[in-house]
Amino acid sequence: MQYWEEMNNKYGFGDGSAYPAGVELYRDVYVKTVNKLAENRNSNLRIVPFDRGGVHNYCLWMVVPKDWFETVYLPKQKPGEQWSGVDFSELPDPNAPEPQPDEELEAAIEDAMGMDLDSFVEVNPKLAEGFEKFLGEM
Repeated sequence: MQYWEEMNNKYGFGDGSAYPAGVELYRDVYVKTVNKLAENRNSNLRIVPFDRGGVHNYCLWMVVPKDWFETVYLPKQKPGEQWSGVDFSELPDPNAPEPQPDEELEAAIEDAMGMDLDSFVEVNPKLAEGFEKFLGEM
C-alpha cells in the first residue's frame, strides 16, 4: 500500500500538489480491503474515504464507528462502484474527535499492508488530444 501513509496526513502528496494518477482508485482498494479485514476480525470501527476540503491534501481516509458506517455510509454506496468520499458535514458528530483504531482495526491494517493491493489498480496514460496540432504549429 504505497500511498497509505500519504492518505493519513493532510500534508501528504506534497501537501496536495503531487497526486499520483489513480489516487482515488488506490484509496478505494485500500479502504474496501481494510474494512473487509476489520469485519472478519470483529472490529467496532471501519474506515471511509475522506475528502478534506480546503488547502492541503484532500485524498484521505478516516476511522468511523462501525454502526454509522453500516447504517449511514454503506447504504449510500452502489455495489461494484468506487466508494464516495465523505466530508465533515456527513460525519456522525463533526465536532467529535476521530476514533482511534482499536486492536482489531490495527491488525486489519497490518494484514492489508502485507498484501499487494496496488497491483489491483491499473493506470493507463494516453496522449492528450491536440498534441499533433501543437507540433504542427511549432
